[in-house]
Amino acid sequence: CTTEIEKMRATILSRCAPSFMIHPVPPEGIARRLAAICSQEGIVFDFRMLQVIAEVTECHIRDALKAVEGISMLGEINESNVKSYLHLDLNTLYLEVLDKALCDLKSAMSALNSLLEQVSPATCYDRLTEIAMLAYQTSLGAVKVPIYWDANHLKEVGLKHGDSLLKIANR
Repeated sequence: CTTEIEKMRATILSRCAPSFMIHPVPPEGIARRLAAICSQEGIVFDFRMLQVIAEVTECHIRDALKAVEGISMLGEINESNVKSYLHLDLNTLYLEVLDKALCDLKSAMSALNSLLEQVSPATCYDRLTEIAMLAYQTSLGAVKVPIYWDANHLKEVGLKHGDSLLKIANR
Protein backbone atom coordinates (compact mmCIF):
# COMPACT_ATOMS: atom_id res chain seq x y z
CA CYS A 1 0.00 0.00 0.00
CA THR A 2 1.44 3.36 -0.99
CA THR A 3 0.40 6.88 -1.80
CA GLU A 4 3.27 7.17 -4.29
CA ILE A 5 2.42 4.73 -7.06
CA GLU A 6 5.17 6.14 -9.28
CA LYS A 7 7.74 4.68 -6.86
CA MET A 8 6.45 1.12 -7.25
CA ARG A 9 8.42 -1.24 -9.45
CA ALA A 10 6.67 -2.13 -12.69
CA THR A 11 6.90 -5.86 -11.92
CA ILE A 12 4.96 -5.42 -8.69
CA LEU A 13 2.46 -3.02 -10.20
CA SER A 14 1.72 -5.38 -13.10
CA ARG A 15 0.74 -8.17 -10.70
CA CYS A 16 -1.58 -6.04 -8.57
CA ALA A 17 -5.26 -5.49 -9.01
CA PRO A 18 -6.19 -2.15 -10.54
CA SER A 19 -4.85 0.55 -8.29
CA PHE A 20 -7.18 2.52 -6.09
CA MET A 21 -6.36 6.19 -6.37
CA ILE A 22 -7.14 8.51 -3.48
CA HIS A 23 -7.51 12.05 -4.71
CA PRO A 24 -6.79 15.03 -2.48
CA VAL A 25 -9.78 16.89 -1.07
CA PRO A 26 -9.60 20.70 -0.91
CA PRO A 27 -9.82 22.43 2.50
CA GLU A 28 -13.45 23.39 1.97
CA GLY A 29 -14.38 19.74 1.36
CA ILE A 30 -12.59 18.67 4.54
CA ALA A 31 -14.28 21.52 6.42
CA ARG A 32 -17.72 20.39 5.19
CA ARG A 33 -17.05 16.86 6.45
CA LEU A 34 -15.81 18.22 9.80
CA ALA A 35 -18.97 20.36 10.01
CA ALA A 36 -21.16 17.30 9.51
CA ILE A 37 -19.27 15.45 12.25
CA CYS A 38 -19.43 18.44 14.62
CA SER A 39 -23.17 18.75 14.03
CA GLN A 40 -23.66 15.05 14.66
CA GLU A 41 -21.62 15.23 17.88
CA GLY A 42 -23.25 18.47 19.10
CA ILE A 43 -20.03 20.50 18.87
CA VAL A 44 -20.56 24.23 18.28
CA PHE A 45 -18.29 25.42 15.46
CA ASP A 46 -17.33 28.32 13.22
CA PHE A 47 -17.09 26.98 9.64
CA ARG A 48 -14.17 29.30 8.81
CA MET A 49 -12.20 27.75 11.70
CA LEU A 50 -12.88 24.29 10.28
CA GLN A 51 -11.28 25.51 7.05
CA VAL A 52 -8.29 26.73 9.07
CA ILE A 53 -8.01 23.29 10.69
CA ALA A 54 -8.13 21.68 7.25
CA GLU A 55 -5.33 23.92 5.96
CA VAL A 56 -3.13 23.50 9.03
CA THR A 57 -3.46 19.71 8.86
CA GLU A 58 -2.73 19.83 5.12
CA CYS A 59 -6.11 18.23 4.38
CA HIS A 60 -5.29 14.98 6.19
CA ILE A 61 -8.71 13.99 7.51
CA ARG A 62 -7.37 11.91 10.41
CA ASP A 63 -5.21 14.80 11.63
CA ALA A 64 -8.11 17.22 11.16
CA LEU A 65 -10.43 14.98 13.19
CA LYS A 66 -7.85 14.70 15.98
CA ALA A 67 -7.51 18.49 16.01
CA VAL A 68 -11.29 18.94 16.20
CA GLU A 69 -11.43 16.46 19.06
CA GLY A 70 -8.68 18.28 20.97
CA ILE A 71 -10.11 21.75 20.32
CA SER A 72 -13.60 20.63 21.34
CA MET A 73 -12.17 19.72 24.75
CA LEU A 74 -11.44 23.43 25.17
CA GLY A 75 -15.04 24.30 24.23
CA GLU A 76 -16.40 25.56 20.93
CA ILE A 77 -14.50 25.38 17.66
CA ASN A 78 -13.89 29.12 17.56
CA GLU A 79 -10.97 31.36 16.60
CA SER A 80 -9.56 31.63 20.10
CA ASN A 81 -9.58 27.90 20.81
CA VAL A 82 -8.28 26.97 17.35
CA LYS A 83 -5.39 29.45 17.55
CA SER A 84 -4.50 28.30 21.05
CA TYR A 85 -4.69 24.54 20.40
CA LEU A 86 -2.85 24.66 17.07
CA HIS A 87 -0.34 27.28 18.33
CA LEU A 88 -1.34 29.69 15.57
CA ASP A 89 -1.22 32.43 18.18
CA LEU A 90 2.59 32.09 17.96
CA ASN A 91 2.78 33.08 14.27
CA THR A 92 3.36 36.73 15.17
CA LEU A 93 6.26 35.77 17.46
CA TYR A 94 7.85 33.63 14.76
CA LEU A 95 7.67 36.53 12.31
CA GLU A 96 9.09 38.88 14.94
CA VAL A 97 12.08 36.58 15.47
CA LEU A 98 12.75 36.45 11.71
CA ASP A 99 12.25 40.19 11.28
CA LYS A 100 14.37 41.27 14.24
CA ALA A 101 17.14 38.64 13.94
CA LEU A 102 18.59 40.56 11.05
CA CYS A 103 18.51 44.03 12.61
CA ASP A 104 17.73 43.97 16.38
CA LEU A 105 19.22 40.92 18.06
CA LYS A 106 18.03 41.88 21.55
CA SER A 107 14.38 42.01 20.45
CA ALA A 108 14.81 38.82 18.43
CA MET A 109 16.18 36.98 21.48
CA SER A 110 13.29 38.21 23.61
CA ALA A 111 10.76 36.92 21.08
CA LEU A 112 12.70 33.67 20.72
CA ASN A 113 12.70 33.13 24.49
CA SER A 114 8.93 33.69 24.53
CA LEU A 115 8.57 31.03 21.83
CA LEU A 116 10.81 28.57 23.64
CA GLU A 117 8.60 28.82 26.73
CA GLN A 118 5.79 27.33 24.64
CA VAL A 119 7.42 25.00 22.09
CA SER A 120 10.46 22.76 21.95
CA PRO A 121 13.69 24.05 20.38
CA ALA A 122 13.34 21.51 17.54
CA THR A 123 9.77 22.63 16.78
CA CYS A 124 10.84 26.27 16.95
CA TYR A 125 13.73 25.70 14.53
CA ASP A 126 11.55 23.76 12.08
CA ARG A 127 8.81 26.40 12.14
CA LEU A 128 11.30 29.25 11.71
CA THR A 129 12.78 27.63 8.60
CA GLU A 130 9.30 26.91 7.17
CA ILE A 131 8.13 30.46 7.87
CA ALA A 132 11.31 32.00 6.45
CA MET A 133 10.62 30.19 3.16
CA LEU A 134 6.93 31.12 3.26
CA ALA A 135 7.78 34.81 3.83
CA TYR A 136 10.32 34.74 1.01
CA GLN A 137 7.90 33.06 -1.42
CA THR A 138 5.09 35.41 -0.37
CA SER A 139 7.28 38.43 -1.12
CA LEU A 140 7.75 37.04 -4.63
CA GLY A 141 4.02 36.38 -5.04
CA ALA A 142 4.90 32.72 -5.60
CA VAL A 143 2.47 31.10 -3.12
CA LYS A 144 -1.06 31.37 -1.89
CA VAL A 145 -0.83 32.42 1.75
CA PRO A 146 -2.73 30.08 4.10
CA ILE A 147 -5.79 31.73 5.67
CA TYR A 148 -4.33 31.47 9.18
CA TRP A 149 -1.51 33.92 8.36
CA ASP A 150 -1.52 37.71 8.23
CA ALA A 151 -0.55 37.88 4.55
CA ASN A 152 0.49 41.55 4.70
CA HIS A 153 2.82 41.02 7.67
CA LEU A 154 4.32 37.92 6.05
CA LYS A 155 4.89 39.77 2.77
CA GLU A 156 6.36 42.78 4.60
CA VAL A 157 8.94 40.59 6.37
CA GLY A 158 9.70 38.83 3.10
CA LEU A 159 10.21 42.07 1.19
CA LYS A 160 12.31 43.56 3.98
CA HIS A 161 14.71 40.62 4.35
CA GLY A 162 14.43 38.70 1.05
CA ASP A 163 17.64 36.75 0.41
CA SER A 164 18.53 36.53 4.12
CA LEU A 165 15.29 34.60 4.70
CA LEU A 166 16.18 32.24 1.88
CA LYS A 167 19.51 31.52 3.58
CA ILE A 168 17.72 30.81 6.88
CA ALA A 169 15.25 28.51 5.14
CA ASN A 170 17.99 26.50 3.46
CA ARG A 171 19.98 25.66 6.60
